[in-house]
Amino acid sequence: MSDESTEYELKSKFWMNLPPVLMDTYLDLVRSLADMDTRASYLITFGDALSMVLPKALEDYPEYDAISNRWPLPYGNPLRKISHDHYRAWLKLYERIMRKAGIVGGVNTGTEEEEESMDFSDDE
Repeated sequence: MSDESTEYELKSKFWMNLPPVLMDTYLDLVRSLADMDTRASYLITFGDALSMVLPKALEDYPEYDAISNRWPLPYGNPLRKISHDHYRAWLKLYERIMRKAGIVGGVNTGTEEEEESMDFSDDE
């Protein structure tokens, strides 16, 4: 077989079915926002699950660095509530990275202009 992922799966002694985990943690993330429960733990948990299904680590995406610098998550106190805007910015970041990775939204056909419109840098 020429498909690298298939070859890896055949050689692997362990396989994790991550899509249901990712879906459950994403639903927790969205529901908590709807309930105005903006504890950082939901974002941290989803980020950990998302990182496992991405082609590269979540921290390796440039957008992640930009938002981490602007609105860092309180890893030392994950039960702390963060602002609604802060929470939504992280949710939009996760959506953007999932689109780039082809997890949601089909094939990425975004233009550079669209990508720049989601700039998370501190320049305002």
